[in-house]
Amino acid sequence: MSQLKVRAANEGDIPFILACEASPAGKFIQADNEATHRANCTNPNFTYLIAEDSQDQPLGYAMLVTSDDGRKEWRRIIIGNPGNGIGTTFMHAVIKEIFTTGAPAIWLDVYEDNERARHVYKKLGFVETSIAPAPHSPDRNLVIMELTSPE
Repeated sequence: MSQLKVRAANEGDIPFILACEASPAGKFIQADNEATHRANCTNPNFTYLIAEDSQDQPLGYAMLVTSDDGRKEWRRIIIGNPGNGIGTTFMHAVIKEIFTTGAPAIWLDVYEDNERARHVYKKLGFVETSIAPAPHSPDRNLVIMELTSPE
């Protein structure tokens, strides 16, 4: 992978975001519809980031939500065509972006059966803090993971 760029998403990126969520890579997330993404794009508590290659082609996206206490929820990250070696680079860029905003911590939830993602998050420094039933999938559990600011 050559140069990976990260930029703020805009409403023009919504078709790409929807395509990522509909792809096989989106099987571990709770997808949103177009209207929800459009509303989120105007909500100051939501941040969407797009990973691009050196030719400005979108590769993946991340969705972040700021809580009242300033912590960031890493709600979603999807690489449109996984297996090309950009996922970890994009994740490091997202973490750097979050902590440059002054957030004290990042938290996320991941399906308990998503061993690959849990392994990657642990390698990035996230710690598993609890397990909870998945609200949209009663037969599955979510693992809550957190990463605190290095400062």
